Amino acid sequence: MIFEYSTYTQKICEAYQQKLVSEAEKMQERFKDKRDRDIFLNVTKKASTNEWLVKVHIDGKYDEDATYYTDDKEDAISTMAAMKERYINLAEKADTPSHFWSEKSKTGQV
Repeated sequence: MIFEYSTYTQKICEAYQQKLVSEAEKMQERFKDKRDRDIFLNVTKKASTNEWLVKVHIDGKYDEDATYYTDDKEDAISTMAAMKERYINLAEKADTPSHFWSEKSKTGQV
């Protein structure tokens, strides 16, 4: 009986760990844009304000101006996916997200 319990417990732990890995994968993206820049997007929660942030790193440098703030986790995840598409399809002449994000979307109001 002890063997069956430990096997069962191990399966539960593996399933939980897989769920955590799957959740973590949804909250970060790394890709190259058309200009061959390394783009890293990740969703984090700022504990002091209870806000969700989509942080942008371009070639290893954090771009504070491109950070998206929201109070909803699902909004942050879907915004990260939209940001990825915009970076991938970004025209070569544009240097920063300010070229394609409107002022309303920067404040979290779409």
